[in-house]
Amino acid sequence: MPHLHKLIDRLTDLVGQHANLRFRFLEVCGTHTTSVVRHGLDTVFPDRLELISGPGCPVCVMPVGYIDQALRLAGIPGVIMTTFGDLMHVPGGGHRTLADPSAAGRGERVRVVYSPLDALKIAEENPRSEIVFLAVGFETTAPAVALALEKAEAAHIDNFSILPGHRLIPPVLRKMAQSGNLEVDGFLAPGHVSTIIGMEPYAFLPQEYAMPVVIGGFAPEEIIGALLLLVTLVVNDHYQVINAYPKAVSPLGNMKAQGLVAKYFEPGAAFWRGLGEIEKSGLKLKEQYLNRNAAVRFKIPFRDVPDPAGCSCGSVLAGRLKPTDCPLFGLACRPEHPVGPCMVSSEGSCAAYYRYGKGGSRVVPDFVIPW
Repeated sequence: MPHLHKLIDRLTDLVGQHANLRFRFLEVCGTHTTSVVRHGLDTVFPDRLELISGPGCPVCVMPVGYIDQALRLAGIPGVIMTTFGDLMHVPGGGHRTLADPSAAGRGERVRVVYSPLDALKIAEENPRSEIVFLAVGFETTAPAVALALEKAEAAHIDNFSILPGHRLIPPVLRKMAQSGNLEVDGFLAPGHVSTIIGMEPYAFLPQEYAMPVVIGGFAPEEIIGALLLLVTLVVNDHYQVINAYPKAVSPLGNMKAQGLVAKYFEPGAAFWRGLGEIEKSGLKLKEQYLNRNAAVRFKIPFRDVPDPAGCSCGSVLAGRLKPTDCPLFGLACRPEHPVGPCMVSSEGSCAAYYRYGKGGSRVVPDFVIPW
């Protein structure tokens, strides 16, 4: 890809013109992490430019207590638990998972679905069972859950509920920027989330913390182009939000989707693995829809549970540690025997590094870079 090579050359030249500066950016989205490592982009970054992973994996940021809560719900007679596949192998307390054969042996029923509408269909087909959907994700997947709730309400499907677990990206970025421990010069913002929320929710980062934000796509040339913009902003002391993914992201985002989510949910405090409780960083059901909250319906409260001993997933999500710097990486913690969720999810940084980086062989990209 000649265009990609030219972008890499421009990025290398620009960084080279500022020999007194180092550039460190946080990639907020797990899909960015996977794309960078899968295509070997990190091997062609110029010296003094570094990308670090952040809290961009929705499965990974869920605390152990959420998994334990799901396991307790799944153990209730008559409950059918429905979930995205990534959550099946995330360890809870005592390393139990939703996929454990021992769990099935106790009568727990768990089904993998591809959307909350699939879970709603199961509720229609099983009126004598209680169907619980594990509603985990960022702003990207929240509209689909709201749509399922809308349809459930309209059709009076009363045996459908969710275990709320959605997390919001802007509040966690504020928490990280406020901490003073995040040594980055700017943010590569997630394209998928931004299709829903638009540009404005990131404005506080340049305005209050002098950190530029570039919303980027996921193709190699889109990532390099976004980094080129970030470096350009930093060297010119110009702090703003730039949308480098206009084919998918509009300034205001998807207002119809935002409206549907706002009908059923409101922001509330939420726990993040590695970052603790963050105000207004989760979506909770509005009071008139609390009967759709499985934790309320079945009286299964959230309990804070410590992370597995030795697991560094929280530090990776907080941008404090690279996956390969974890003492367990590739040894005690591998995809076939994960200690934490960062080695489980397809969007987990540790899983990406293991599959395409230090722990496994990289794929050979279609655009073979000749150096």
